[in-house]
Amino acid sequence: MMTAAGMDGRGDGVYDQLAVTLAGLQRHVRHMDRTTRVAESNRLTMLYWHAICAMFTGPLFAIHMRLTGFPGASFAQLHHVPGAFYQLATAMTAGGAILAVGTILRRRRLAIVGLLVITAWYMTIFVSFAAAVLVWGSSGAPTAVPQAIPAAYAVTVYVHPAGVMLVHLRTILRQLHQLRNPEPQDDTE
Repeated sequence: MMTAAGMDGRGDGVYDQLAVTLAGLQRHVRHMDRTTRVAESNRLTMLYWHAICAMFTGPLFAIHMRLTGFPGASFAQLHHVPGAFYQLATAMTAGGAILAVGTILRRRRLAIVGLLVITAWYMTIFVSFAAAVLVWGSSGAPTAVPQAIPAAYAVTVYVHPAGVMLVHLRTILRQLHQLRNPEPQDDTE
């Protein structure tokens, strides 16, 4: 029969196994702690990057509008909305600023608002481009006038960052949920 002292009666076996198990658990906890800190740092860096890019995209979008008027077929649907281009430029800049402040201050709700504004911007451009491609495709996809061919690749270019913003939103919402509803502690002992 095995006792706390081990098979040989000296106690080395059980205590040595326990020490090895606890050392392994400690290594695992340290590794998970480092992994969690790196993941959180990477996530925050991405949010900062999105915020900075959005704050530059808005003004550059407005400047490009002023210089070119966005004459291409891809933006044809937006030309039907008065002031759409400047409203979009303002929204993107504001979304980036809100995201930056929310991320710096660790105010998740503020970051959510910024991400929602940026996501709405990307989705608006995506829908505009998709509509242009659909209109062009439903008219037989003419190629006689190259300027009338919408940039079909841009549909995926703009839907991609919208998806990334949604992933960030889901992560922040999950964090808020965990803060409000912490997992119950196991008090069975």
